[in-house]
Amino acid sequence: MHYYQPGSFRAEVVRAYGAGTRECLNELETIAMMEVASGEGLPSVAGVGKRQASFVPADAPKNRWRQMVGHMACQVMAGRGYVVDNKRGSLAADGPFTRGATYRWQR
Repeated sequence: MHYYQPGSFRAEVVRAYGAGTRECLNELETIAMMEVASGEGLPSVAGVGKRQASFVPADAPKNRWRQMVGHMACQVMAGRGYVVDNKRGSLAADGPFTRGATYRWQR
C-alpha cells in the first residue's frame, strides 16, 4: 500500500471514511482503472468514480471528500511514475467528480 501523506487532510484520514477511501484507492483494481482513464486522456478520478458505490461514505462532507480523493489519487499516480499533465481535466457529470487532474506516464 502506498504511504499517504495527508497534509491538510489529516483530520479526514483518521475518520473511518478516510481510511476506507485510502484502502480503496490502493487496491490494484482501482489503480488499474485510474491508469486506464489516464491512458484515455481522462482524469484519473474517472476510474475512481466507477467504483464509487463501494467506498463513498454517506457521512463524508462531499466537497472535502472529493478533494481528499484527488489528493490521494495524485500521490498514488506519482508513486507509479505518472506526472500531472493537466490539473483541470473535465468529466461528464454522471459520477461524483466533474473535474480532476489528468496524468501521463513519465518515461
